[in-house]
Amino acid sequence: MQRQEARSKPSLVFDVLEPLRPHLDEFVLQLISNSLNIKDFTSNMTDGCKLTKKGRIKFFQECAIWNKNDCNTNLKIFSNKIIKEVIDFF
Repeated sequence: MQRQEARSKPSLVFDVLEPLRPHLDEFVLQLISNSLNIKDFTSNMTDGCKLTKKGRIKFFQECAIWNKNDCNTNLKIFSNKIIKEVIDFF
């Protein structure tokens, strides 16, 4: 395990997600570079920065495309194995 348990931050979750981080980072960078722009975000002191309704639509459309992409097959297999192992652990 890479992290120690911190108050209100379960380390297992972070450790499980760590191997997936490069793939998720790639998705987010492509999303920002190709699909989203500044008008797809809103910001205020109460809610912070978040996607607008139009931005959320773009995000979920890109997620669906990314999820169907053949190059993510190994990632899906790997993700499913991790999920199964975590479920079996508990």
